[in-house]
Amino acid sequence: MMTRRDRLSAASAAAAGSFTGCWAVLATPPTDLLVAERDSSVSSAFLNPAWAGFVAILAALVVIGVAAQLPRRGVVSIAGLLGSLVLLSPALVDISTVLSVSVAGLGAGLLLAASALLAQRQRGTFVALVLGAAAGYRFGEWAAQQPTDEFRWSVGLPGDPFYPGPVVPVIVLVACAVLFAGVITQTLSDFEQHARQWGIAIAALAVWVAYVFFGDYTASVGQWVVAAVLTFAVIACAALGYGRGGAFICAGLAVGATSVGSMAWNAWWLVPLAAIGLVAGAVCAWRVPSVPSGCMVLALICVSALVPYSTLSTIAYAVVLPAAIVYTLLSSGPPDATVSAAGLLLPTMLCVFSLSAPPLQPYTFGWTSTTPDGASVTAFDPGAVGAFAPVAVVVATCTALLAGGIAVGCLRLRRGTPAE
Repeated sequence: MMTRRDRLSAASAAAAGSFTGCWAVLATPPTDLLVAERDSSVSSAFLNPAWAGFVAILAALVVIGVAAQLPRRGVVSIAGLLGSLVLLSPALVDISTVLSVSVAGLGAGLLLAASALLAQRQRGTFVALVLGAAAGYRFGEWAAQQPTDEFRWSVGLPGDPFYPGPVVPVIVLVACAVLFAGVITQTLSDFEQHARQWGIAIAALAVWVAYVFFGDYTASVGQWVVAAVLTFAVIACAALGYGRGGAFICAGLAVGATSVGSMAWNAWWLVPLAAIGLVAGAVCAWRVPSVPSGCMVLALICVSALVPYSTLSTIAYAVVLPAAIVYTLLSSGPPDATVSAAGLLLPTMLCVFSLSAPPLQPYTFGWTSTTPDGASVTAFDPGAVGAFAPVAVVVATCTALLAGGIAVGCLRLRRGTPAE
């Protein structure tokens, strides 16, 4: 039986692993991804969070499969330590930009698998796991707005590869490794893998394919809608095929849809407000859990994206969204480790919503210098997207609502545990 100290160590490591892993996937796209997608249709396919998320889910499934066959002491610690080391590797060896995204995905998958295994059948650790992931979603975005080396993720010219550093600060990776080293004496509970677990990996691959071929920056509004619909369809099928645990996958889909909008972290007091929201979501899920209700709130947050950078959207994204994320994910209960890892990675890899959703204003491009006679070069508009921003919001809102509906069906499926 686990002691209080063991439970605290497990919860701390699970929170750190999910926080670091989700942050790593979100931080993978280069600063000039738009240029890469217009100039290189091959290498740019591997430069987005959708690819990093697929690699992460694949790595997590492999680790969880090994743990199911060898539930030995130290398996979780080894996976967590390896994940931290993989994410740290760009600081030790030169890894080119394209490969760095895959490396980040591999490290994130190892960390999420280790964290999900710790949370298996432990409600308190599962709460810590979800809180860590939600903090990664929200505060990773805040960290991205801090002053950084803007060329860290530049796309190098042919024959002149660029070697970016780690996607997560080294101090965070060291702290994560220390916490996982502290659970090396803990053993895993026996658990069985779901017969359709690899369907999640196939769905993740399909999400990446949909983004690359239909939904990136080069796509028209119509193509983007197709990508969003395909993304929803494959994830919904994976959720229904997984039974009761599919509700957690639906929750991750609804959370990912909210990234169609965003906010500027332009005041320090927004950070503690978001932290309060995380705790409030956990308390509400403990008292009155309901995945469909959480998805409805997430849909309303999507609607607030129609008035970006207003008081309404700031409150929605700074305070309500962190609470809604935690509430929706925790309301589905602790699923098995495979679903936990994949469901938490989904919001990080749905870049069809977070990266390429049609914005309110068209993209503009121009030269960064002036002509020889001193006259500024006129910027030009590539064309397509500014007037169709409401389309993106409507699609994201419908995605969140339908995810809630599918979650109801998943919860009614009796697979091992009776539906509530």
